[in-house]
Formats: sequence, structure tokens, C-alpha cells
Amino acid sequence: MVYNNHTKNDEKPNFFFGVSFGGTTANQAKLLIDKVKGYTNFFIINSWEVVSNDNESVLNEISQYAVDSGMYFMVYFDFVSQIVYPWHQTWLDTAPEKFGDKFLGVYLYDEPGGKQVDTGHWKNNTYTESQLENVSTYSDATELFLEDIAALNSTKDVKRRNLQMFTSDYALYWFDYLAGYDTIFVELGWNQSRNRQISLCRGAANVQDKDWGAIVTWTYYKYPYLVDGTAMLQDFITAYRAGAKYVTVLNYPYNYTYGILQDDQFSAMETFWHMTSESENGSLQKVDAKVAFVLPEDYGWGLRH
Repeated sequence: MVYNNHTKNDEKPNFFFGVSFGGTTANQAKLLIDKVKGYTNFFIINSWEVVSNDNESVLNEISQYAVDSGMYFMVYFDFVSQIVYPWHQTWLDTAPEKFGDKFLGVYLYDEPGGKQVDTGHWKNNTYTESQLENVSTYSDATELFLEDIAALNSTKDVKRRNLQMFTSDYALYWFDYLAGYDTIFVELGWNQSRNRQISLCRGAANVQDKDWGAIVTWTYYKYPYLVDGTAMLQDFITAYRAGAKYVTVLNYPYNYTYGILQDDQFSAMETFWHMTSESENGSLQKVDAKVAFVLPEDYGWGLRH
């Protein structure tokens, strides 16, 4: 049975709360898992260092340790290699059977919508002249964005295996979902309005019948990077009450024992976990949307500011 988002009898939960791992070694990951496994159920292996080169054994070791610790997990890929790291293909083939439903899917690319708005291309490249020649309307730009993501082999490799595809973003959530993502984590950080960002992502997800989550990201460009425990707890609560299925924290760079997370932030995580598990009618009541803001079709300027 499911008891207010926390599971009994090994049934899959309807709410996932956890942390990302931005380190490079299995021992670092195990240390972090041991730290949080009592009050989280979700782990993102969010390290390209682990997934690139010849690190399949490290990825398997971390994944298995997370599963043995009772956690669900997903893995970040900057791309799914067919030539440079051919083991990517066999790993994705075998992961669902090896790890069962504890393997949630692939976190593919990062911030495609935000990068499109800020840099002119969703993956820090440039479109070809021939592609841009035919872009003169919002609809043309939408078609180019959607087709470019869908056409890459990495996207096809995830989709043809029927794996769930995740990413985090801070703009163009509607178009991310149209491009093939199953779940977007809205980024809560900097000085951006939490309510506006959540509303944009939640609205896109709800209308398209998709899942959404939230990830607490940097507020500062240098240490301590993240908000303190009190503010972090409020971000967790805001996302949860708005209906997020996933709530997590960006834990990068990995400069300290547990990345950049400190004691007050771990305490906030533990407090939040207990708040969500107190009772079926506990203190965190969900908030329903009362107003919708509707834009013209393909009108994708991002609502950044």
C-alpha cells in the first residue's frame, strides 16, 4: 500500500524525494547514499565522469548500491554513445532487467529550453544556415527545436527502448515535453520566482498529461552555491504542495565530503521527509491551480523576466 507517498511492501511510490550525485567515484556515491538513505527514496547519478570513458563498472557499482539501499535512481547522459562508449548501448539494454523498476530512466541532455532561449541553440551548438533559412515565425522555430532534439541518435536510443526520458530546465517547458521528454524538473534557484517557474512547468505537464518535478539549483556562483536549509525546506514544500512528483537537489561541484550539501541542508531534507510521511492528511496540503495564462500557439519566448 502507499501511505502518503512513502511505500510499504515494495510498491512504487507516487512521490520521489532525493539528491543528485555529482562526484566521480563509487566510494563518494556510497558515502552520500549512506548519509541520506534514511530520509530519501531517489538518487540521480548526475555525473558525466561516471558515465563516460570506461566507467561501466563504476556506474554498475553505484546503481547496485542505491538499489540495495532501497532507492530508486536515474542516470545522466550527455549523449548516448554508439561509437565512443559502445557499452552505453548494452547498459541501457540490460538495466531494466538488472535493476527492475528501481531504474527510473535516463536524464538526457540538460536545460534544452533554457539554452535555446539564452544561446540560440538547445545544446550549445549552432543550427546550420540551411536550417535557419526557413525560420521566420514562431511555428518555424518550434518545428526546428522539436525536430532537432528528436532526430539525434541519443534521443532515439532512449525512446526505442521505451525508457522514461528526464531533464531539468528553466524555460520552454511546453516545448520540452513536445520534443519527447516524459518528465521535466523545474529549476528553483537564482532570484527567479518559484511560483512563476513552477506554474509554467506544471501547466505544461498537466495539459500534456506528463509528470513534473523540481530541483533546487544554485543561487550563487560560488560557495555556498545553494540557499541555506531554511530556504531549501521552503522550496521543497512549495514544490510538493504544487503537485511535484519528484523533488531533488543539485549537488555539484563535489568539493566537500558530501558535495556542496551541508548539515543544515541535510536537516532540511530530513524534516521535509518526515513532514510528507506524518499522515495521509498531514501538514502539506496540495494546492490546485485556479487560473490559467494562455499564450498563442508556438509562442515560445520563455517568460523569463
